[in-house]
Amino acid sequence: MGLSPTGISNVQPGSNGTLNVIVTNQGNGQDNFRISLSSPPGGWTLSLDDDEITLGSKNGGDKQISVTLTVFVPSDALADEGVQISVSIKPLNGGQTYASADFT
Repeated sequence: MGLSPTGISNVQPGSNGTLNVIVTNQGNGQDNFRISLSSPPGGWTLSLDDDEITLGSKNGGDKQISVTLTVFVPSDALADEGVQISVSIKPLNGGQTYASADFT
């Protein structure tokens, strides 16, 4: 899993910023995954294009996907306020986390 860019900066209060969550299946067969996000502070909202994905094996052409994550910053946020968000990839039906990353 990777984030592109690795963080979001200079988002004005009352607007939003985006980044891409890039997920690659490194297994030998097709698998189903869930993208999970940490809970943001009050007023902040996180939105994923898709939080449940299916990827083909590491040897196939459909082994990777990029999902857009949008962060909505409340209008009363301070200009110098930074919030840390955690993104993790888990099996769709539950289980241990495969990969995780944090961004501010």
